[in-house]
Amino acid sequence: MVQLQSQSSSCLLQELVLALSGHTGDVFVHKSSTKSQNGAGEHKLLESWTKDVQIANDLTWVAPAERELMNEVAKLGFHCRELRKFCAWETRARMQNVGSPYCCAFAEGLSELLSVYQVALLQLQQHLLQEPEAPLAGLPFLLSEFQVLLPMLHQMTYKIQAQDLTGGSLLHLVAMQVQTGNPTLHSCLLRLQWHCHNALFKQLTAWMLHGLLIDPQQESFIQRQEPQQQPPGLSEAAGTSGPLSSPTPPVHISSQHDEAVGWHEGFQVRMAALPPLITLKTAESILFIGKAVRVLQRSKVHLPGPPLLTQADLAAFAEALQALQAAPALNRTHLEQTIEDIRTAVAGRLWQLISEQANLSTHLNALRDYFLLGRGDFLQAFLIESRSLMALPPRPSTAEEDDPVFAHLTPSILPPEEALPLSERNSNQGPNGKRRGLHVPAVDQWARLNLQLHIRWPLHLLLTPQVLERYQAMFRYLLLLKRTALTLDAAWSVLRRRTAASAARQPALVPLTHLRHQMAHFISNLLVYIQTD
Repeated sequence: MVQLQSQSSSCLLQELVLALSGHTGDVFVHKSSTKSQNGAGEHKLLESWTKDVQIANDLTWVAPAERELMNEVAKLGFHCRELRKFCAWETRARMQNVGSPYCCAFAEGLSELLSVYQVALLQLQQHLLQEPEAPLAGLPFLLSEFQVLLPMLHQMTYKIQAQDLTGGSLLHLVAMQVQTGNPTLHSCLLRLQWHCHNALFKQLTAWMLHGLLIDPQQESFIQRQEPQQQPPGLSEAAGTSGPLSSPTPPVHISSQHDEAVGWHEGFQVRMAALPPLITLKTAESILFIGKAVRVLQRSKVHLPGPPLLTQADLAAFAEALQALQAAPALNRTHLEQTIEDIRTAVAGRLWQLISEQANLSTHLNALRDYFLLGRGDFLQAFLIESRSLMALPPRPSTAEEDDPVFAHLTPSILPPEEALPLSERNSNQGPNGKRRGLHVPAVDQWARLNLQLHIRWPLHLLLTPQVLERYQAMFRYLLLLKRTALTLDAAWSVLRRRTAASAARQPALVPLTHLRHQMAHFISNLLVYIQTD
């Protein structure tokens, strides 16, 4: 074995230990070519294959074999220095609130592994002090575990910085490196992955327990969407239009519209940012939990009674997430089961809020009774009494009803352009020249008679303006069919009287009677089909 025989061997080995920790001097120096490159950007890392640390060329008394061996071992100091540079940069970025939470978590994991490496260097230094005549060829064996670990960490860190990997991309990179057959390397990378998952669990906890999307660098797989501009005419449909116009709707109507848009379009899952262990189905469950928590938190503002989502519930959810976070390795099955348990509990609270406290069934019955003309007795009496009224242009009128929901119904006459579906108000025809959606023929001004139902919070999440617009169009269409059926019934009475008055006119009236019968049969069956379907 090759041994150092000079009197300076002990000092040289101590300088080597310092170089292994990333601190160079006059004995182990930086290569001049890489030093200028490094000066171009202090936080930019050098590639892992670069041999930046070596013995100074003026130490001519070091044998070539010993020089080559120490230069090979000193590469660990180069990797250590670059990794520390990354950790220091991410620490400053975190203190200034400008860094990526995932990169900061990755840097914390690197710092922990580097501390293990520092302990190994201290043990090496003690070994060299106790046995100064130890063979130099044994150094690679003493540092064999780090000969593989530090270059891989350096390569991963360089790729993260060069490709600006954050969020799910960073987690995917770490997950790929964890799949190794080296037990020591696997345990170290598993610990590094645990640190990275801490950033993920912080975002999941904020979203699932408090409905907060804390994502300053746009890394989360849950993405906030800017709400689309309110469709033209929607506010007019709920506001003042025509002689039978209602008073201007309350301000809360607009806020409910914004909340409904936020529920359906405000947040979405970003496929490209999904972490390795979270499937699309699980991500959608997480998205639903956060949105439901946001609604349940506002229930105490809109509805009386104790909050449905208690502090005990939130504590149980937090405990389940902390149990997942504390595990050495994140188990996909346990994660999905925990998410599903939380989703089931939150969905039950949300259903209780909508079905019991907000009384969803009453509003659904109102939609059936009034928009789909389900109350035949009320509608028949209304049409009979209003025949003479509808023969004239519309004018203001009032009505009273014992139904508690009836007070929230507001009739109005829509302008011709507002009677079109929302999808046709900017373009009346589709690409093939045909109308899109339901079009109600404007046979007269009464064909634009409209009903506006003011929805109680939080039913606006289900009965959105787009849903109500469909019910309004169905109401206008069914009312037109009902008026047509009533007119055909009146025509039957007229034909019967004329047939009874003159026997000579009976043959001429038979075809007209058959035509009226066929028309009435068609309208009656169409009404039944639409209302039933």
